[in-house]
Amino acid sequence: MGSYSNSFTGPTWSGTIDELAIYTNALSAATVNAHYAMFTYGTNTPPVVLSPPSSITIFSGAALNSATFSVNAEGTLPLSYQWKSNNVVISGATNTSLSLSNLTLSSSATYSVLVSNPVGSTNVAAALAIIAPSGYPAAVIADDPVAYWRLGEASGPTALDSWGTNDGTYFGSEVFGQEGSDFGAANTSVDFAGNGSSLVKVPFNAGFNGGLDPNGSWTVEAWVNPDLDAATEGGDFAVPIASVDLTQDRSGYFFLEQSDGWQLRLGNASGYLPGWDGTAGSVGGVPNANAWYHLVGEYDGGAGMGYIYINGVRVKAASVSGLQNNGEATFNIGDRGDGAPFTGRIDEVAVYSGILSSNRVQAHYYAAQPPVITVVRQAGAVLLTYPVGVLYQATKLAGPYTAVSGAVSPYSAATTNAQMFYLLQSH
Repeated sequence: MGSYSNSFTGPTWSGTIDELAIYTNALSAATVNAHYAMFTYGTNTPPVVLSPPSSITIFSGAALNSATFSVNAEGTLPLSYQWKSNNVVISGATNTSLSLSNLTLSSSATYSVLVSNPVGSTNVAAALAIIAPSGYPAAVIADDPVAYWRLGEASGPTALDSWGTNDGTYFGSEVFGQEGSDFGAANTSVDFAGNGSSLVKVPFNAGFNGGLDPNGSWTVEAWVNPDLDAATEGGDFAVPIASVDLTQDRSGYFFLEQSDGWQLRLGNASGYLPGWDGTAGSVGGVPNANAWYHLVGEYDGGAGMGYIYINGVRVKAASVSGLQNNGEATFNIGDRGDGAPFTGRIDEVAVYSGILSSNRVQAHYYAAQPPVITVVRQAGAVLLTYPVGVLYQATKLAGPYTAVSGAVSPYSAATTNAQMFYLLQSH
């Protein structure tokens, strides 16, 4: 060691030598790599994916026409990455993220990444779907939201704006992939920890605060599902949605869960507005844990009015005087932004310029939670009760169905037929 001969008269090695070993067989390349990795990095493990890429759904016609997939992995270094589209290698795509732009319907594909190191490799995939809106999203998009966060991600840190270009960032210990509010749909929701740091922050946009409407009008909408009973949640000053500038006291708006119901707080640089503060009381009834609530708040700047809808029903209409819209602070989901946290699931958050009509709010609610017909027997008849829609009937289950002329709820149907089937068209 140190020279090629015993005489030390020729060229010699000047440096450090360590861990010399001689083997009686030829080591494989994998074994050599494993020795190197263990000595250099102190570990000898194949790649482990900590955060896989999330599947992305983009609606055709949206302002958003780009997507980014990201992966976070650990294991013996060095780690290498290779992205593929439908299992075809994408040239040059060898980073931890893959960004796609100018997306069209033909861009829909399965995107995967192979993460490799000297010890082994692992492959994870996610889908990109460019689709026409249907179901609940179609009802939302028909009213052209400024932003629409579906909160259907499998992981953070990005909360995707499915219609605009206002992506948010998850900041805490959220639980992804929870059952969503959209009846019968596969889209999931996010459960927020309620610990003061679990939230989504979206950079300021004047459009969230009436900046795109000549009268400064806006509408905010969300589905929320409390994890805790109303008394506990209300005691934490639970705020699921907020666009408020706390440097200007209470300028802006936010929804608040209280032990006796829901509030929409409005304010300005001097504090809360009369009629829209704590003394104004709560609406919508006592919130239940593990139940979905559709919350809609509106400010009509032209009429100087504010409105609250709970589960499709307008529960408050009152004058608004002196509202100062948020002028610079982030839009927050899961917390007001100062440790006023909501514990529970939140889904399908949207903000609009202007106000939605009562019919449109109702259409949104029933697009996610379809109305049902309640049937009660009476003497010689049955009483059909339903909240909204057009009633149809047929003598056979397969139809054909025809509209029941003049039918309004509650509708009394005589039992003169051997059988009758009813269908409700809600929108």
